[in-house]
Amino acid sequence: AALERFLDWAERWGRPLKVFFTPWGAALVQPRYQRALVRLSRLAHVEKVAIQTNLSARLDFLDEAVLSKLGIWATYHPELVARPRFLERARELHARGVKFSVGLVGFPRFVDELNALRAELPPDVYLWVNAVKPLAEGYPPEALAAFRAVDPLFDFNLRAHDSLGRA
Repeated sequence: AALERFLDWAERWGRPLKVFFTPWGAALVQPRYQRALVRLSRLAHVEKVAIQTNLSARLDFLDEAVLSKLGIWATYHPELVARPRFLERARELHARGVKFSVGLVGFPRFVDELNALRAELPPDVYLWVNAVKPLAEGYPPEALAAFRAVDPLFDFNLRAHDSLGRA
């Protein structure tokens, strides 16, 4: 119901709008989120609509979306999905012309997965590493080097940033 209220509001808004859904869990497997992306992408005043996902959902809903307005923030969880399956979905996004990035959580144990992912993703797909802030002072030097080699913004993500003086 809340999603429908938001979509109704977005339709009435009428001014330039960018929407980024960062759900808890794999919302894109829910048809209502797929329909929401399609619906928002078709609104003239919506400049961009994006969602964070683990790419576990079917992607055929994209046939109805305005792909030039769509963005996907795909998170790879090597402990939950096989790399070939994840890459299959990433290649499908790429073939469709959907703008997307791929990332994984920056645990040192995932360095080999990160390097394999970089080698197998199309070169124009940005691959980011989500820094584990509690490890900031304790990252092994080889993990830091690997993360920095793949993601030039890793150090920016590693820092705790001020937020108007609040934690």
